[in-house]
Amino acid sequence: MREEAEAVIHDVSFAVNHMAVSTMLPVREDVVFINVETLERNRYCLELTEAGLRVVAYNFDQVDESLSMEFHETIYSLLDLLSPAYRDAFGNALLRKLEVLTNRQA
Repeated sequence: MREEAEAVIHDVSFAVNHMAVSTMLPVREDVVFINVETLERNRYCLELTEAGLRVVAYNFDQVDESLSMEFHETIYSLLDLLSPAYRDAFGNALLRKLEVLTNRQA
């Protein structure tokens, strides 16, 4: 799970302020916790399992058992829900990549 968490972090680090595997919560074979701060400066602790990703707290390194958030299959869909600025950054990154491809073909 830790390798998958590192891949998730690598994929979207360009569109968040901060994202890292929690060093305070346990890393197990079946679950990893990821701290993320969005571009809006909102902080979350995410749980990554085989079921997907979900918010487990509204701060780093915490698990709020009273939260019952749904799982998302991808980090993209979860961040799309949590962060309008992520949506903009992702769209802008796609546009830049398309421009590079278009310029190479011209």
